[in-house]
Amino acid sequence: MSTNITHIGHMNAATPQTQLRLTARGRRFLIALVAIPIVLALLWAMFNGVGANASNTLTGNSLSYITVDTNDDLWQIAQREAPQADTREYVEAIISLNRLTGEIQPGQRLALPSGF
Repeated sequence: MSTNITHIGHMNAATPQTQLRLTARGRRFLIALVAIPIVLALLWAMFNGVGANASNTLTGNSLSYITVDTNDDLWQIAQREAPQADTREYVEAIISLNRLTGEIQPGQRLALPSGF
């Protein structure tokens, strides 16, 4: 009586190895599997997210304007328009509000900060 014993688990060089191949249908499925949650998250964020609301209106405070007279400087304007405020802070607020980069000129219109 002869017995044939085969060893399971040994790969013979002649045995082809199987490779995982992705079909076109499988690729479409994987793309959809990734894309659909992303699209849903973007739609949710677009319709339910809290975004910035830009407008030209000021909240609470309104501005007043002056026209610079001859020989006026920011220090004089600050002392005249807000005598109770710290003059340095008021001058800095005028510069910031009007985005000034140089000297002011007679006839120039300046916005004055409120809340001082």
